[in-house]
Amino acid sequence: MAHHLLFVAVPLVTVLGTWCARWLALRHARLDMPDRRRLHALPTPRGGGLGLVLAWLMVLSAPALFHVDVFAHPSAAALALALALVALVGALDDRYDLSIRARLIVHVAAAASVAWSFLGSGRADEAFVPALILLSFAGVASINLHNFMDGLNGFLSLQALFVLLALATLAGLRHDIGFAHACLLFASALVAFLPFNFPAARVFLGDVGSGSIGLVIGAMILAAVDRDLLGWGSAVVLCSAFVLDAGATLLLRMRTTRLWPQGHRSHLYQWLWRRRVGSSPRLPST
Repeated sequence: MAHHLLFVAVPLVTVLGTWCARWLALRHARLDMPDRRRLHALPTPRGGGLGLVLAWLMVLSAPALFHVDVFAHPSAAALALALALVALVGALDDRYDLSIRARLIVHVAAAASVAWSFLGSGRADEAFVPALILLSFAGVASINLHNFMDGLNGFLSLQALFVLLALATLAGLRHDIGFAHACLLFASALVAFLPFNFPAARVFLGDVGSGSIGLVIGAMILAAVDRDLLGWGSAVVLCSAFVLDAGATLLLRMRTTRLWPQGHRSHLYQWLWRRRVGSSPRLPST
């Protein structure tokens, strides 16, 4: 019964949180303005990912779900703390345009807390530190790669939804019902957010949403690997569309320009969208 209530509460919190974030962004003129680096044509409020974050924090704090030890590795507490940190620095960046260094410090701390809980704080063997560094790097990469790919209506949300539904399916096939429920609860928040952002955007996720999605997807994949639902190679394949596009684009920009950290629209998906719009004048720009 408690699970059923969560499946009602999570979308409801998402919708209310997104609506409030959009209202505040409009009230305080926190808008993403169109320019040559972006694909959208109209000023659009940002920060709508706040609704997702609030709903996911509620899921992570719901004792009715986690008495079955859904998140033993990583722990629900570590993931909730990391999610709050990433969302906070994302919200501040949406408002004040923080430096890359400030964001990176918080991202490292958040990813390291998840990695630490995944590996087990009591471990003392010689492989612990290298594993902690590697998983922390992967967490920071997931946060930022998902942030990089948030440039087209519904694109990031639909990709995250695909990954979560795939993990839920794998968990269901292995009769891991608790983890399947957790994946579906996270996914239900994305479904509730989508009408705000797709096909026409009434609000953007903002860094508060895109970075949080990257953290959650990375943590859920860690949990799935720990529960033997898939291997590391399969996990990479599951996220390969984003990993290949964002990773290749980032490496290319680092080789060709000193301004590689700045916003741009040179991702493959952005190039494909511009070609599609260019060949079909009736298609609206995002």
